[in-house]
Amino acid sequence: MSGKKTILLLAVILIVASVLRFSGLDVQSLGNDELFSVNTSSSESISQAVMGGAVRDRHPPGYPAFLYAWIKYFGDSEYVLRFPSAVAGVVSVFLVFLIGLRLYSTSEALIAASLMAVLCNPVSISQWARMYSMLLAFSLTATYSWIVIVDTLNRKLPPSWVWVAVYCSTAAVSSYLHYFGLYFVGLQAVLAFTLFVRDFKRLAWVLLIYVCIALAFAPWMPVMWDHVLRSSADWHPATPMTIWRTFCSFFNLSPVFGGLAVCMYCFLGWHKYSKRHKKDDDNEVDKPFLDPDLLLFLWLVVPFLGAFLKSIFGNSILAGRYFIISMPAAYLLLARAACVAPLRQRNLFLAVTFLLTVFLVDLLFLRTYYSRPFRDQFREATKYVVEIRALPRGSLVFGLANSASCFDYYFRRLGSPLKVRPLAGGVRDLALVRSAVCDEKPDYLCFLWGNTHPEQGFVDFLRDRLTLVEHKEFRGAAVLLFRKVSCEDFAVNYPPPE
Repeated sequence: MSGKKTILLLAVILIVASVLRFSGLDVQSLGNDELFSVNTSSSESISQAVMGGAVRDRHPPGYPAFLYAWIKYFGDSEYVLRFPSAVAGVVSVFLVFLIGLRLYSTSEALIAASLMAVLCNPVSISQWARMYSMLLAFSLTATYSWIVIVDTLNRKLPPSWVWVAVYCSTAAVSSYLHYFGLYFVGLQAVLAFTLFVRDFKRLAWVLLIYVCIALAFAPWMPVMWDHVLRSSADWHPATPMTIWRTFCSFFNLSPVFGGLAVCMYCFLGWHKYSKRHKKDDDNEVDKPFLDPDLLLFLWLVVPFLGAFLKSIFGNSILAGRYFIISMPAAYLLLARAACVAPLRQRNLFLAVTFLLTVFLVDLLFLRTYYSRPFRDQFREATKYVVEIRALPRGSLVFGLANSASCFDYYFRRLGSPLKVRPLAGGVRDLALVRSAVCDEKPDYLCFLWGNTHPEQGFVDFLRDRLTLVEHKEFRGAAVLLFRKVSCEDFAVNYPPPE
């Protein structure tokens, strides 16, 4: 493929990726985790933002520190908060192209980049005000520089200090963004040591690189160790089905697309190792240090395997969004399988175009990604409360969420003086609600929840004792408004608050 055609196709891919990522950044309400990040990073100082995120979110401090500076200088609207993730998402598409070009040829690079551009999971991650899109971009940059360094060492040449600096810095940033970034860098370290364990000179370079990364991460080690000791079981059981669902999320959450990808991987394995395989490497412009198919297979499988074993013998860490570190390998392997299929260049182009069209149709029309709510509707629930005309300004508003700030953020954005107090939703919280009602004597009491469901006994008590005048359900949220509230309505014995 000519250079001009490659540049043109890459430009089209990046334009499509940009349109999909920057369109509708503010269509969805900020979700529970996003609002938690905003609350943490809206502290008075960067140290409060970092330590607040460390204590409650149990993630490294990279993203809270970045978001603190971003909010300080650019604001905290939905579009502004998600803008850096969208930029990182577009950069990730370009980085996948570079890695595909380094390992294979322009064909594989363009196909992998186009998959990264239009599939639902990378688009969704790029529109989320969390650390995952940045983790993807920095881990891809680290991976590309890692390939360059190890390939140079394989030719028994000293690596460029520029690439060493790029790798050390991006690997350190990945580690500070998420512990799975640190995990991924650790896996790269294990593979590098395995490759050069018998050559002291080359091993010395590997040692130097990872000592620098370890020193950069060392200040956070005590906090990370505290997170490890205090970690609790996650919400995902350690089953092979969990891994399968996570893998299918790479392909629009479709078992059909996921199964098709696995069939293509099997075909690639058969093509590579069958006796009829022709050893024709004309399409590989620069044979890398390690078989690229094997490298991508390890990149795809080992992070899953390690997390699965950890989840069997310890606390579960099988959360799908963590495995975005393996997502590019899935697309690169699929691109490679498509390119070794017995198809002419024209037919390959038509087949890939058809597949990408199917993915786009699924994203835009079947999933109605830009119009259907798929995140918890904190904004819509809060707006409904603000627009209730009968709700006096002095009414008591309480709710249930990760924190009261999840709703207070939108009350503030909507220009309302209302605030959520107290935060309640369990039977044991009724005493707190009674105390607030007796102190403030409101005519109306409004209860709203988001992401976390209240206990049924709590809701039943309110419905039985109070007069319900409004009840509105949203995706992952709800609003209940009661009137004629008095202290006597709560005149019962309650379990003591925990």
